[in-house]
Amino acid sequence: MAKSRREISFGLAVVLSLTAAALVRTGHGADAAFARASGTRFTIGGRPFYSNGFNAYWLMYMASDPADRSKATAALDEAARLGATLVRTWAFSDGGYRALQVSPGVYDEEVFRGLDYVISEAKKRGIHLILSLVNNWDGYGGKKQYVQWARTQGHSLNSDDDFFTDSVTKGFYKNHVKALLTRVNKMTGVAYKDEPAIFAWELMNEPRCQSDLSGKTLQAWITEMASYVKSVDPNHTVEIGLEGFYGDRVHARPQAPVQPGRVHRRHRLHLQQPDPRRRLRHDPLLPRPMGARRERRRAGGVHAAVDGVARRRRRGGAAEAAAGGGVRLVRALQQLHGVHAGRLLPHGVRGDLRVGESGRAARGGPLLAGHGARDGELDRRLRRRARP
Repeated sequence: MAKSRREISFGLAVVLSLTAAALVRTGHGADAAFARASGTRFTIGGRPFYSNGFNAYWLMYMASDPADRSKATAALDEAARLGATLVRTWAFSDGGYRALQVSPGVYDEEVFRGLDYVISEAKKRGIHLILSLVNNWDGYGGKKQYVQWARTQGHSLNSDDDFFTDSVTKGFYKNHVKALLTRVNKMTGVAYKDEPAIFAWELMNEPRCQSDLSGKTLQAWITEMASYVKSVDPNHTVEIGLEGFYGDRVHARPQAPVQPGRVHRRHRLHLQQPDPRRRLRHDPLLPRPMGARRERRRAGGVHAAVDGVARRRRRGGAAEAAAGGGVRLVRALQQLHGVHAGRLLPHGVRGDLRVGESGRAARGGPLLAGHGARDGELDRRLRRRARP
């Protein structure tokens, strides 16, 4: 009888082990490895995830050419050395020179392998990626290229904003999403949709529809495309890519059809008053983990918004050192291959790293090239916090 019980126990253990292995292979058991939104925080593997990183749109472009690949490698090496956890980069290049998508549904394999390389190397270094799927602007093709492709096929479109409503351009976009998300990385053997190193998909870089300032057209496109992305890839978080605008707050709330996708906006960091003596605050739509009014009244605090997560930093604390570390990261990356930090973008403090430009920052000038008096004040505050 005892032997029989031991055999049953051993058999049960084998079955459970095989079941667990099957769950991991099918992705269910590995679900915890992906980034998740938990209240006002992000988690990975059940642990809080704090982003510290930068924007480098050119990584795939550089990695696709063996002569330039070392620049992408050096940037990731330096980022890892300085403790970066998150990098935002393009997963698109539509038409033009060294394009990923040469024409609708037609891809350059060498450029795709460049993106494979970026994902693989970031993963080795413990860095997560936000991958943007298309550009609102003309650079690297963008919605303008999609509209031009539709016109070439004989469709009549009046403006680039028709990208958001025309069935043909929306079909082009969905085809790109499917091609990208189902791509199997040639270096890791893992499909993009199953890759935990990808933190989130970004629907579009800085989307806006100037022909409909109510936001209804853009919101309809966001709802449709976020749902489509989640239908192809239920694992990853989806974010919109908005810069953060003042206006109707209804559009800032998660919409019912895409709630499982955890669609997040990115918010802007701005001064509360033109008076530079005032401290910084974050957009009122932003979640406040320390949101009591009495906390916000205390002097000497800074609220920083990074991709939908607010963190309050006080002078003299450990979090203050973390804030300085992010700035030092951008400063160090300026020294790589003629890279400089771009201006303060309206949706947060983000060093927009460009290749082939020296810039004042690379020569010891302002770390962030502000574009106004208020941004200049922010630059000075950030530089003070970056000093050891």
